[in-house]
Order: sequence, then C-alpha cells, then structure tokens
Amino acid sequence: NPSEGFINVIITSSIETNVSLSVIDVLGKEVYKFKSIIKSGQNFININTSNLASGEYIVSVISESGQEKSVKNFVCPAHK
Repeated sequence: NPSEGFINVIITSSIETNVSLSVIDVLGKEVYKFKSIIKSGQNFININTSNLASGEYIVSVISESGQEKSVKNFVCPAHK
C-alpha cells in the first residue's frame, strides 16, 4: 500500500492507555517513534511519511503493558 505523504493508523481499544507507536524500516531500524494516550474506542493517528526514504516500513503499536496491539506494513514511494 503506497503512502501519499501520510498514513492513517486506526487503533481500537477497550480502555484508555498509553501506547508507543514505531515506524521501522526493512533493516529493523526505528525511524520514527511517537507516544500517545489513546481513549476507549477508535483512535486515529496520522503519520507524516514525507521525510522517509522510499521503501517498505512497518508500523508497530505497543501498549504500556508491552502488548503489541497492531502491525501494519506500508510502502513509501520515491518523493517528487
């Protein structure tokens, strides 16, 4: 799924909790990290990908208890 400068991550939670969101490149290097408090229900997080090099990435969301909530792959195309 090529991104167009931004990707949207939707996180659904049954409780309010702290999460750590990471963008990881194919070599396993964390290139972006964001911490947030999510509410009970659906939460929408926008990630600006315009500063990332073209390539494949993984988004990982981990709760404060250490449980991985979601993983999403995306492709960042070459920038114009």
